[in-house]
Amino acid sequence: MPRAKKTWGEKMKAKPPHDVILEKDFAGIPKGSKLHISCPVKVAAELKTIAPGSTMSIQAFRRQLAARNNCDATCPVTLLLVLVPSGARTRGLTKPTVKRKLVG
Repeated sequence: MPRAKKTWGEKMKAKPPHDVILEKDFAGIPKGSKLHISCPVKVAAELKTIAPGSTMSIQAFRRQLAARNNCDATCPVTLLLVLVPSGARTRGLTKPTVKRKLVG
């Protein structure tokens, strides 16, 4: 039996953010770096600090999030996984609004 789809609110209730010391290189981040692994609630709060109408690259956003948490880097994989529910929640959306256009 398939699982019921999670709401954005449920997706926001993820594990709390934490930091790890890398034991080996990961995604271009060198061994020994302190890596911040965020959560949707913290990412949503950080998104709200960006002025409306302004833009920021994901790399700059990761650096900002890492700096605010006294880390060398933010996990790129986790950040991308939590950006969608965080962004949706920040904008007050109840479901995803991502539309994909297939080419070909």
